[in-house]
Amino acid sequence: MSRFAIAVLAFAAVIPAAAQAPADPDRAVRQRLEDVRVDLDAQDADFQKAIDKLRAATGLNFVIDSQAQDALADDTPLGLRLSKIRAVNALRWLVRTRNLAFTIRDGVVLVTTPEIAAGRTSLRLFDVADILSQPRDFPLAGAAEEREVTIEDLQNLVQETIAPGTWGSSPRTLSAAGTSLVAQAEPEILTEVENLLAAIRVLAHFTVSFDARVLDLPANAIPGVPGLATIAPGKAILTAEEAAAVLARAGVDARVLQSAHFTCMNGQRTHVRLDREESSVQGALSADDAAAGLSKTVSAIRPTTIEVNPILVVGRDRFLVNLDAVLADPAIAPAGLMLKQGVVECARSSSRTLRTSFQVANGGAALFVPTAVRPATAEDVTAAKDYAKLLATKWNFDFADNPVSDVLNYVREVGAMNILVDPVLEREETISELRVALKLKEVDLKTALTFLAGMWDLEFTLRDDAIVFTRRGQGEALRVEIYDVRDLVWSRTSWTGYPLDTEKQWEALATEGAWGEAMAPLEESSLVDLIRSTVSPETWDNNGTMSSFTGALLVRQTPEVHKAMAAFLKYLRESTPLQIQADARVIEIDAAVHDALDSGADGPLPDKSRAALERAIGDGHARVDAAWSLLGMNAQRFHAFQLSTRAYVADYEKEAAYPDPVYGSLVGGHLFEIRPTIVSSDPGRLVVELRAACRDLPDQLDSKNLGRAVIQLPAWSRASLTTTVSVKSGETRMFSLGNVRGEGVERRRVLVWTVKVVE
Repeated sequence: MSRFAIAVLAFAAVIPAAAQAPADPDRAVRQRLEDVRVDLDAQDADFQKAIDKLRAATGLNFVIDSQAQDALADDTPLGLRLSKIRAVNALRWLVRTRNLAFTIRDGVVLVTTPEIAAGRTSLRLFDVADILSQPRDFPLAGAAEEREVTIEDLQNLVQETIAPGTWGSSPRTLSAAGTSLVAQAEPEILTEVENLLAAIRVLAHFTVSFDARVLDLPANAIPGVPGLATIAPGKAILTAEEAAAVLARAGVDARVLQSAHFTCMNGQRTHVRLDREESSVQGALSADDAAAGLSKTVSAIRPTTIEVNPILVVGRDRFLVNLDAVLADPAIAPAGLMLKQGVVECARSSSRTLRTSFQVANGGAALFVPTAVRPATAEDVTAAKDYAKLLATKWNFDFADNPVSDVLNYVREVGAMNILVDPVLEREETISELRVALKLKEVDLKTALTFLAGMWDLEFTLRDDAIVFTRRGQGEALRVEIYDVRDLVWSRTSWTGYPLDTEKQWEALATEGAWGEAMAPLEESSLVDLIRSTVSPETWDNNGTMSSFTGALLVRQTPEVHKAMAAFLKYLRESTPLQIQADARVIEIDAAVHDALDSGADGPLPDKSRAALERAIGDGHARVDAAWSLLGMNAQRFHAFQLSTRAYVADYEKEAAYPDPVYGSLVGGHLFEIRPTIVSSDPGRLVVELRAACRDLPDQLDSKNLGRAVIQLPAWSRASLTTTVSVKSGETRMFSLGNVRGEGVERRRVLVWTVKVVE
């Protein structure tokens, strides 16, 4: 005896947006300053010498204009000692020591006054056609759905995020032209716009890859999976190695019915359809026609369809997936019925549906009985994260009465990091004259630096590839960060099966699907309001800005608020609904064996009863009619449905010359629908709304010759159960579904099921 399973492996690859070729000399210079890392030791007062070092390291042209010459007469030591720092940041720290600025003009780096640099603007055209062209959703049913993003949306987003409140008046303008943005602004502002658009592209432009297999497996093929080997809760989420072991059985003792490989964009709704045509004899044949090889056939298309909507869970290396799958299996070998003047093939076909939501790790797999699917991801490591790790390392400080420079050199050399005092502060204060007395043992660097800053009534922050001591309240430079929150505003569907009270409803559930009700997600606007009211609420009205764009939040805030916001989003993700595994089997068992079992009454099924059921299945005193291993989300209604159709001859006129029998069909199958909800005060307990229905088809059809007709008389039975029960996670329960007739032996039908919370 076998059951169908589908295991879908998924792997995601981040495909970065293609880099645009430099369109002008100024852009090439900016790119060179960003790409090259330099060492700059400029502790004396020679500003020109420091510029020469940058010229040699970058190969670029530097000019100090006449307006900046007066600042060069300053004989205050520069006090810079930087290593492996991007050239653009080294230049920023250098010009700050003399209260200067820089701009790029005609392919030359021009060092000048802040006023002249601010007045220097450039015109830039940004082609954003790829951002506006969002991937369409392709559902199984209905037309493709467009995701509308207008050029005006993108224009407003840039204006609200980069230098908000300054666009529209000289020198900054931003206009929309077709599928492009035309910006007039200072070079550094244009660079910020370029980086913002690049980040949006990276956010959206990566693909999720799926590999799916629909397997016909022996009953003992996957140890630990309910319905295949044991009643105990099995494992539905597999590692890549475990999935490979399952798929390795294909060609050995398992048969691959369907396989598919396809890709889609992150967050896109897409599907694959795999059709197979089957045919069988539909009409009666005379003996002469049969001998001549003539036949009357009917064809049917049996599709397998899988629809997915993968959403990357940021920072957790896993995906959330909505799944809608339909498996229409090829007809089992038809049974030939001899009707005196011909042979009629009565075929049995089956269909299985699975509608649910779940999450799976990148590169892993999910196993469903009778169905399954899954995606993957990658994560960037930024320089800020590297510094954060370094700040968490343990250090020893032993300074009795040392100058500030000794402390900075100690941290610089041992930690291999850039650390300095803000040059503006150096010019205004006698920081270099301060002394340090500090003894600390095995303390993290962040704590030590906090003590140091407190002694001087300063604070430190990370800016431009360096740790900087500056005056309180001035270290928190605003920066723009993009937060992908599509997994937090993910909309999943609660799938309700048909009542199944009529023949039509049984057929409809296999072909039309189920009633789906969207479970209200946390909308983007609500998430924005929640963050504004929770994370540093006093900062949003004066400094910070936050905009939403196609499932992302673009935030302009201080590093400290960004840190708090990242922690808050992490908390929301860890608090999102857990997924739940539901395992169930419909078992027919000999009445004598059933009556000897301890059913557990109102509690869990005892271990000895579970073992007795396994023995009964093994020795033929019990039979598994249906098995499911499903995954769903907390409070979601999800289900699996298995349907089979049996054709039979209802009427046959033997005296007609070329008779065509009148056919009837009998629809049967099994439905398992569940809605498990975790009790918030006791995560180990669930309230489960459960519905099961089964309608049996006869293994054989009896026929009666009534003289003028041969009539097939099918026999079938139907049972259903709807209830709500409170259970502990991992408990196995058994419900009765009545009596059935079986080969002269009285049998009982039972539903054995388990739900458990999956971490």
